[in-house]
Amino acid sequence: MKLLSNFFNNKNKSGLQNNQNNISKQIQNVIDNFSKLIGCGCTIIPKNTSNEKLTQIFLSELENGKKIGYFPIILSSEQIFIQDIEEKYNSECENFHEKILNNIDVLQGEEFLKSTLTTLLSNNSEDNDDIYGQSYVDIKKNPKLYKELHNPFNSLHNSDEFEIFLAKIPTDKPWKIFAWIPFGGWNECPHPENIMSVSKYWYEKHGAIPAVITSDSIQFYVLDPIKEFEDALHVAEEHFAFCPDSVFQGAETINALSSLIIESSIWDFWWD
Repeated sequence: MKLLSNFFNNKNKSGLQNNQNNISKQIQNVIDNFSKLIGCGCTIIPKNTSNEKLTQIFLSELENGKKIGYFPIILSSEQIFIQDIEEKYNSECENFHEKILNNIDVLQGEEFLKSTLTTLLSNNSEDNDDIYGQSYVDIKKNPKLYKELHNPFNSLHNSDEFEIFLAKIPTDKPWKIFAWIPFGGWNECPHPENIMSVSKYWYEKHGAIPAVITSDSIQFYVLDPIKEFEDALHVAEEHFAFCPDSVFQGAETINALSSLIIESSIWDFWWD
């Protein structure tokens, strides 16, 4: 059932890759086939849509979905991302999302984060002081770094090579999105079942809803942002466990990471 890969495999043979109109048509076909594959509606978002407009689109669809019965998710049509999802569907054939939901223990999100944090700190025991940082560092006081680390939808590089699009996942809970879009399981990125269980835990505790998934990143929109420092520090530990590069290639310390979490409606994760 290679609905999508034929386009990518034959793209360079078509002689049309430098023609924007034809590329757009080809990508539209890819997204249409992807929509059929996962069984939900998908709509391309116009190029050069601002971050503010993307936020408006997402929140509007979120409200509309509550009435109709779906949760929105903004996706990228990157080749590696689309093909990875296709391969996972092909391995399971029919009723893919139902099989995942029936076979995954979604009650272990908090336990997964606790055990992963313990392992990370144990493996880096000599550097734990450096990982936590000696004191609270407010990254908001460094506007350039803050913008780099805390830019809503910054994982969406809307280039000529791919589009971004919005999928309407027909589910009653946002964490179930990962049953339709099984992200993860490579390098340091958690496996899809762990991502789903963590997503469930964060949704129930903080109102964190998956908003964006690309080939190497996830962004959550948080309905109930963290307001207290102690809570933010605890959540920063969980973010570090979920995605160590939030510290190692981002905020540099857990204390600094907590300053990105306080009163923020965006949680951003990227895996190398």
